[in-house]
Amino acid sequence: MMTYLEAYNYFDLTIRPLIDINDEVMLNEEWSNYTNMLCENGDINALQYHYCPSLEDDIPSGDVEYLLECLNVDSVLTDNQLNDLIELI
Repeated sequence: MMTYLEAYNYFDLTIRPLIDINDEVMLNEEWSNYTNMLCENGDINALQYHYCPSLEDDIPSGDVEYLLECLNVDSVLTDNQLNDLIELI
């Protein structure tokens, strides 16, 4: 499984240089196509895809914390519960 940060870094190094930096519509479209492909290939899961940030948003450094925030989960998890959740994601 790939993290958001890994996906973004790969996109930034390999795909973004091929697109005119001033063409924000094309950049966003390619990011959308790229994350769709990652989900279809199993590189990110459906939850990551559903809540994937746009290129204009800050890319989270921690997927689990970001996804919990997106899901409005504010309860405190034990380390074991957090590790179990990470395994699922």
